[in-house]
Amino acid sequence: MLERYLANVVFRLNARVYQPLHPKPGIFRLLTIWPAESSDCIKCTLETAFWQCSEYEALSYAWGDIRFFRSISIDDKTFFVTSELFAALHALRSETTKRVLWVDAICINQYDAGERERQVQQMNHIYQNAKKVVVWLGKQYSYNTNRALENLGRLRRPNSHFQMDVTENDLTYYALERLFHCQWWRRIWVIQEVALPSKVAFQYGPYSVDWDVVQEASRRLKIQIWPQFPDIIHRSGNSPMPAEWFMTFGFHKHQSTMSRHYNLLELAHMFRSRQATDPRDKLYGLLGIVSSRLDTGLMPEYSKPCHIIYMELFKRH
Repeated sequence: MLERYLANVVFRLNARVYQPLHPKPGIFRLLTIWPAESSDCIKCTLETAFWQCSEYEALSYAWGDIRFFRSISIDDKTFFVTSELFAALHALRSETTKRVLWVDAICINQYDAGERERQVQQMNHIYQNAKKVVVWLGKQYSYNTNRALENLGRLRRPNSHFQMDVTENDLTYYALERLFHCQWWRRIWVIQEVALPSKVAFQYGPYSVDWDVVQEASRRLKIQIWPQFPDIIHRSGNSPMPAEWFMTFGFHKHQSTMSRHYNLLELAHMFRSRQATDPRDKLYGLLGIVSSRLDTGLMPEYSKPCHIIYMELFKRH
C-alpha cells in the first residue's frame, strides 16, 4: 500500500513533463537519450510520433523497487525513475550517438489513467514495430559474469558442440544462476514483450547477447548442469529453466499468438505466478497475445477497481 502511494506521488511529479497526447490510434511518445560521458547527467527529450512510421528500440525491464528513485533530465525538467531503470538508461546511453527508445514508464504518462488505457491497447503494435527489443536484466554483479557471458557467446558459433563445464564450486555457475534468476523473468509483461518483436537482445550490464543464445544456454543448463544441483534450485525457489517457460503451452517467439486459441482466463491461470506492479496488469499484460474471440474488444480500464475487472472476466467466460 505504501509503495503504491509513493509511486503515485512520483507519477504526479513527473506529469508536469508531459503535453496531452492525442487519443488517435498509432500516436505515442519516443524517448531520445542524448550522448554523453558516463559520469554526466542523463539528458533526454520526449517527442510525439506514429509507431507505424518510426524507427526505435523498445526497452523491456523490471521496474525494480518503486521506493527508490533517481533523477534524469527530460526536456530540461527533472524526471524521476526507479533505480533499475536509471541503471538501464545509463548502460544503454552512447558517448557518441543519440539513442531512440520506447520505455513504458517514461513514454506513457502514468498519472493519466485514460492515456494509460489507450497506450496499453496498442502496446502489442509498439513491440511488433520496434526494430529491436532490448531486455535489461540488471547490472553486472561480478567479474565472473564476464566469464559466464563469454561462455554464452561461444554458443553463437554454427554447429557449436561447446559444453558448459561448470561445477557447484565454480563461480561461473553462480553467475549464470544469477543471470537466469533476475527479476525480469518473473514479470507478466515480458511474455508479449519477447513474443511480438522480430529481434530481441539481452543486456546484462555492459554485455549483450541475442535471444537465441540465451535460450540455447538455458536449454543446455537445464540438461547438463542444473540436474546435478537440485538442492541449490530448491533453496532458491526458482525454476531451473527460466527461458524455457516462454515455450510452454505452444508459445513461440516471433509469432503474435499462441499456437492454439487460448482465452484470457486460461492465460491468466497459466501465468498466475508472474508479477505486476498493478494487479490489473496481470490481465492487461496478456492482451497482446490473446487469440480467443471471447476476449475480442476487451479494453484496459484502469479507472475500474481490480475486483470488478476480475469479476467481469469470470462472467465473460
